[in-house]
Amino acid sequence: MARADARVPALDRGLLFGDGVFETLRAYGGVIFRLERHLERLRRSMDGLELRWEVGDATIRSWIDELLAANNLGPDASERRDARLRLTVTGGLSDGRVRLARDNPPTVLISAEALVPVSDAVYAAGIALATSDFRQPWDSPLARIKTIHRLEYLMAREAALRRGADDGLILDDRGHVAEGTASNVAIVRGATVATPSLDGPILAGVTREAVLEAARSAGYGVEERTIEPDELRSAEEVFATSTSWEVLAVRAIDGVMVGDGKQGVVTAAIHASFRRLVAAETRR
Repeated sequence: MARADARVPALDRGLLFGDGVFETLRAYGGVIFRLERHLERLRRSMDGLELRWEVGDATIRSWIDELLAANNLGPDASERRDARLRLTVTGGLSDGRVRLARDNPPTVLISAEALVPVSDAVYAAGIALATSDFRQPWDSPLARIKTIHRLEYLMAREAALRRGADDGLILDDRGHVAEGTASNVAIVRGATVATPSLDGPILAGVTREAVLEAARSAGYGVEERTIEPDELRSAEEVFATSTSWEVLAVRAIDGVMVGDGKQGVVTAAIHASFRRLVAAETRR
């Protein structure tokens, strides 16, 4: 249906309680990159909220293919363009009870639009991060779930923009590096890439996983461990990973320049390796 015709009930649990999960997907020339991994994470998130949606992956894939085609974003489109999709599942219409149990089926929305890619100039220059005052609770049951409740992250990004940065950097409540507001982060020292471990309160990024594979393929060592804030500021290179950004260099953190203040050689090499991985899997 057209965007203007899409409707969600006024008493949807997503609106009332922030009860819902989502995934952001990227299609390269009409082919979703690692859809299976995204759907695995979606179902883990649903399990964390005890949210049930009995629809198979093949059906979801058929819906996505139909949606891409309807928006002229599929593999047979008149113009080959990348697309950004969002798959949202909420707790559905409220039954009036204020509890996690639900009697009604979930509300499901899938949207697609042409992706405006990061420019080569921004990739070369990198972005600046500002450390947020918000701390990700280590023991929070939501820290590892991609819920539709994103207010802390929006507040962290807005605060970073006010400080002249491009995005916020989140620490956990033990003072360790966690993640960006919508990305995972990594540092480079010599021939080794290090990124916060999934044992901490961070989201298991699908792109993060693929980038680590790409780094190993390019000949770099990979460490998943605790990262201290000082390590980011003293690292040779820092980069962020996300579905939309892919691999994006960080040029400064809290006003302190990282490396030589632009995309580093290792970051560029890992990004190139990641794009080869994408090309191989999407047959682009």
